[in-house]
Amino acid sequence: MCKEEDEVEKIVAAQRIAEQALEEVLNDIKVGVTEKEIAARLTYLMLHYGAENMSFDPIVVSGANSSKPHGVPG
Repeated sequence: MCKEEDEVEKIVAAQRIAEQALEEVLNDIKVGVTEKEIAARLTYLMLHYGAENMSFDPIVVSGANSSKPHGVPG
């Protein structure tokens, strides 16, 4: 299916929001910070930078959880 120009613009805008939030949240990843805290911060940042809502809960996993493609933050 071919995307209309306005659809492509929305996809690009969403990607920019996600990239900006990820760049910022990378600074928060430290020993002792939980996956849930990072997921919450990522959600906040995406909304802060203009997301209307989240399509799905962010998947923020590490260590043993990182092998789960749809893992739940712990």
